[in-house]
Amino acid sequence: MKFKPIYNHKFRFSASDREAFSTNDYTCMFILQTMKGQPVAVSMSNDPDLLIWRVQYGFSTVYFGDYSEAMDFCREHFCDLGGNKLKKTKERK
Repeated sequence: MKFKPIYNHKFRFSASDREAFSTNDYTCMFILQTMKGQPVAVSMSNDPDLLIWRVQYGFSTVYFGDYSEAMDFCREHFCDLGGNKLKKTKERK
């Protein structure tokens, strides 16, 4: 992930920017942001045999075996594009 400085105004990411974070091996499912406003890409593997989730932020990449683990990590560390903390979902019994 490369950062390009924009000097005129603060650049805001939107859900339509997902394609910019997708690669041949991973498809970006949604974008979050750090508390400082830097982008966080949550991606799923394109390989149907490996359902691996990847969370990229700054110069770090973290891999998870399933969606719920990836989202638990994101809830603790990141916020949505509006700057609000992610809410926990209620578990079904």
